[in-house]
Amino acid sequence: ESKKAYEKVLSKSPNHLGALKQLGNMFVALGHPQKAKKFYKNFLKNGGKSETIKSFVENADANPIETVDSEEILVCPLCGRFGKKGQAACDFDGESLRSQTKE
Repeated sequence: ESKKAYEKVLSKSPNHLGALKQLGNMFVALGHPQKAKKFYKNFLKNGGKSETIKSFVENADANPIETVDSEEILVCPLCGRFGKKGQAACDFDGESLRSQTKE
């Protein structure tokens, strides 16, 4: 749901720094650094200031991360929490995670 909310903000304001940063943070937490890098680069390109994000992007550019064509985002069907990469069950309620999107 958070991803949808941020994407809705970006559909109206593609350069919204808060949404770009939060989507980057979300994808880092979920173990999808390439997707995070995409949002972080846009954050910096549009005037965002963060030494941590700048270092993340520079490091990702200097040390490319192996990617796959599609990455799955797993979500708990009960509480809506995102699972981390490789996680099978929700940390909160133990429910099996389900694929939300494949990109």
